Amino acid sequence: MDDEQIIREGIVQLVNWDSLGIQVEDAENGIEAYEKIKNMNPDIVITDIKMPGMDGLELIERVKTEFPDIIFIILSGYGEFNFASRAMQYGVKYYLLKPCDEDEITKVLYKVTEELKQNKERQKFIKKMEEDLQRVIPYVKEQFFRDCVMGRLKDEKDVVYFKELLKLPAEKMRLLLFRLDDNNEFEKRFALKNLLDYCEKDYSLLSTIIGENVLLLQKAIPPEKLFSYLEEIKQSFINYCGISFTVAVSSEGFFEQLPDLYDEVMECLEYRFYLGEDCIITRDDVGKKEQSIQSIINFDYQHLALLIRSGNVNAVCKELKTFFTKLNSNKVDADMVRALCIELYISIIRQAKLQDLNEYMKQISVLQDIATLDKMFNFIMSIAQEITEGNYKENQEKNSQIIKTVLKVIEENINFEDLSLSWIAEKIVYMNVDYLGKLFKKEVGKNFSAYLMEKRVEKAKQLLSEESYCKISDIAKCVGYGNNPQYFGQVFKKITGYTPSEYKKMLGCQK
Repeated sequence: MDDEQIIREGIVQLVNWDSLGIQVEDAENGIEAYEKIKNMNPDIVITDIKMPGMDGLELIERVKTEFPDIIFIILSGYGEFNFASRAMQYGVKYYLLKPCDEDEITKVLYKVTEELKQNKERQKFIKKMEEDLQRVIPYVKEQFFRDCVMGRLKDEKDVVYFKELLKLPAEKMRLLLFRLDDNNEFEKRFALKNLLDYCEKDYSLLSTIIGENVLLLQKAIPPEKLFSYLEEIKQSFINYCGISFTVAVSSEGFFEQLPDLYDEVMECLEYRFYLGEDCIITRDDVGKKEQSIQSIINFDYQHLALLIRSGNVNAVCKELKTFFTKLNSNKVDADMVRALCIELYISIIRQAKLQDLNEYMKQISVLQDIATLDKMFNFIMSIAQEITEGNYKENQEKNSQIIKTVLKVIEENINFEDLSLSWIAEKIVYMNVDYLGKLFKKEVGKNFSAYLMEKRVEKAKQLLSEESYCKISDIAKCVGYGNNPQYFGQVFKKITGYTPSEYKKMLGCQK
């Protein structure tokens, strides 16, 4: 038995491995040791410098390449110090000078086990830190993204640090700003953000939610590819949530230009008010704001109010279309439009019945939250039509009652020679005579004078049939022609085809 084998077996038998918490295996040479190391991946290897097949230095060099965390303890003699120093170049820092006793080996092994414990604790801590970092990275990304677009990061060092941390490319990129068209609850915005992150892994860099908007930073891709992608996302989101969205798209720019790109998409999104929902808005869609609102400010609210009170639905619709066409063509600031529309709305609802006014007033808050000009137009138009139609029906009932009064006055005053539309308008119903004349013709189907003439002839025919011995002049007086019996005869013949005398004789012959 050679010295190396005696030393090896002595170490195996003498050291109290259990007290150190170590399980031990031995090998006769470097080749066998290497194979066992590959299979077992041990924590500690005690090796001699000189071994048959593969010496200690070769073993250390090969093992360190594959298993860098293994700690080596070298056994060396006095003449082998140069070999030991070479081994230390591979990170070996523990060696024992042969011959060595149990205490020396135990002392070194204790140091090594303590180092292993510290290494494991360190690795455990690093792993936990990495896991924690992975958990917070999404939040760090979002906060960093928000700070950048809002221009809050003033220190270039911070920007460079986070760009490297988040592995952001140096190439050009683009901002996309999404606004849900309806039901803009946080859960729906969160769902859209997740959909964007999931569907755009190749292009998506960062995403976050800012207020009512979902913001996405992506690599700059060709416009046709971008629009195709956005249409696919739209359809997917409609299928999942039943909601469409409007998206504002920035021009291309570098990461340092994010605040400018954000201002650009926010400006684009404002044009959703004019362009409508469920659309893609780029800088090309944003026209120059004329800010010429004088014609809108000078809008004739009193004329509109008169049309609403009169019940003229067609004229009201025409006026409102003119008003909103001017708003749309001038591209006035959305807040200014809302202010003008609220003024218009109040002038409209003031023409409603007093008992309905409170309910209409409550809907001003709805008007303030309307997202697009088209929706605002539809809302105001529907309210205006509702009030105008209500006024029309009320006017019809009121007008019918007025005409009923006029007809009753005619019936009761058929013998009054001065009976006229002017007299009734002034003395009975207290209305403008021209308006009353138009109203009378609309309700009765003929003008007042023709109707009165017919009624007087009908009354004369009745009297002629009932009072056969009555004089024609008396009949004329009874039906309002007392001062002009001759004119009565002309009127009677014009309507019946007979003179009063002829008509009287005809009745006598019939009897």
